[in-house]
Amino acid sequence: MKQFSHALAIVLVFELILVFGQILPPHVAAPMIVVTECTAFFLGSSIIFRAIKEVKSRAKSGERVYTAIEHSLGEALPPKALFMVKHEVGIFVSLGRLIARKKDVPPDAVEIKYGHQMRLLLVVLIATGIVEIVAVELLVPIDALRWIILFISIYSLLWIIGLMAATIVYPHYATSDELVIRFFHHHTIRIPITPECCFSIGERSATKNKTIIHKDESLALNVLGSTNASVLLPEKTEITVDGVPVSASSVSFSVDAPETLRRRIHRIVGQ
Repeated sequence: MKQFSHALAIVLVFELILVFGQILPPHVAAPMIVVTECTAFFLGSSIIFRAIKEVKSRAKSGERVYTAIEHSLGEALPPKALFMVKHEVGIFVSLGRLIARKKDVPPDAVEIKYGHQMRLLLVVLIATGIVEIVAVELLVPIDALRWIILFISIYSLLWIIGLMAATIVYPHYATSDELVIRFFHHHTIRIPITPECCFSIGERSATKNKTIIHKDESLALNVLGSTNASVLLPEKTEITVDGVPVSASSVSFSVDAPETLRRRIHRIVGQ
């Protein structure tokens, strides 16, 4: 599948060179463009059909549809392209979940909110986006240009609303034996909760401009470059980060109400 996607990319680039570079005269370039379009169509159809077949196969074996789609795309797209596709899909899935009022939290789990500071920033961006749409409608005189800018502005506004929705529909949560912390729809960290766990509160700034930092058995999931809560674990406890097992002795993250979470963790572990 990856070979098909790479070939498809080469074909599309070749077509762009022909069209915009004016390398060949029109009577020569036109049939070559038709050939490249047909090739792109067949290669793209092959990728889509194979991905659909694989998703159905994985779903029948009991795998979640979203996970099956992610694995299928992973075999068809380069890593960076896969990240972009997953992010765009996740944005609109978050919007759908918000409209349906369906949070991704198990029935027996306790929801733990996070992202208050991010939501304030996103609300400001949403207000700015609305003002921009009105300004474009009133100030841009050329119809074609106005519609293009409006499309980009509306898409950007939906994107920001979807990002804010992700902080609401993908909250942290705690069960009787596990603490799950998230960052939008991008990252999920699962931490086993035992009586040996200890919860602490304190602001910490990230040493690097990264969302996840794993160093010396300490893992941090940073929100706007900082964390305000930590769970201390028995030495080299195995946790999972986006489905991959890693060992850690402490995990730092951000929550809206650290004291409430501390009481909840202590109640779970019986302290």
